[in-house]
Amino acid sequence: MKKLTALALCMVFVLACATVFAESQEQQTGVYSIYNVTGENVTWIELLDNVDGSSSKVDFPDGLANGASVQMTKSIPAAEDGNHRLTLRFKTESGYVGTFATLSIEEAPISLLAQDALSSATQISFTKPEAAEKETLGKVSLNGAFTLQGKLPEGFKVKDLTPEEVKGSAHFSTIYSDDATKPSMYLSIGLNELLTEVERLNDLDDEALAQIEQTFSEDDTVTISYTETAHGTKLMKVQEADEEVNYVDFYTIYKGYEIEFVLVKGQEGSEPLTEAEIQMAVDFLSDLVFVAAE
Repeated sequence: MKKLTALALCMVFVLACATVFAESQEQQTGVYSIYNVTGENVTWIELLDNVDGSSSKVDFPDGLANGASVQMTKSIPAAEDGNHRLTLRFKTESGYVGTFATLSIEEAPISLLAQDALSSATQISFTKPEAAEKETLGKVSLNGAFTLQGKLPEGFKVKDLTPEEVKGSAHFSTIYSDDATKPSMYLSIGLNELLTEVERLNDLDDEALAQIEQTFSEDDTVTISYTETAHGTKLMKVQEADEEVNYVDFYTIYKGYEIEFVLVKGQEGSEPLTEAEIQMAVDFLSDLVFVAAE
């Protein structure tokens, strides 16, 4: 009887040890959906363990664009959940470094805030940016029917100017505000049969780009430079050579379709275009999408 009791106690002890060991191997994982709303590219994001000093860092060689997001995770032993904290750090292209030193192990959205947008000492917010509703701008034929959608700048409206005879194969519209001092924007999209094999402007070599540049500089004195949308799509940027910028013409390509977007300063003695207004045009093009029609 004593032998059986001893054996039973031994088995209980072994099972208890196994349970403790199993629990010690369990992990609690924090999952963070991180959104860049700093207004500029983010060059890296880091999750630093406040207890053991280990670091999970993601570098963005081309920059995490404003409006883009990334998911990061961090696991710790489950027994430490509740007291364990992480430090979230990030750096923007301008050199601004944001820090939040008391991040819990949890599943949460995190918005990285711009330096001039801070309402307190906190350099992040636990919110997902609200997605502005996209406006349906028209329909374009891209080997089938696609609905053209875009996110209109606040206070602006869209008017479809596409002639009936070209609807379905081209699109023309104006984006405007009732405030005449605000700039106007003109969007045109049309198929160029010579470019049907070209996915994006990024795919063209210097010689091909130079040929397109000539079409913008034959009659006008302009300067031509290049920028990118938030998703890395190359944009040709054409503007007057004068110090005062009264218009900017953006040009790019999508699946053989030439997309041109002209930004013109407002009326009634308006000031020349500002950098913020030019960026507004780039943001609009970043959000322009072709959705397959049902």
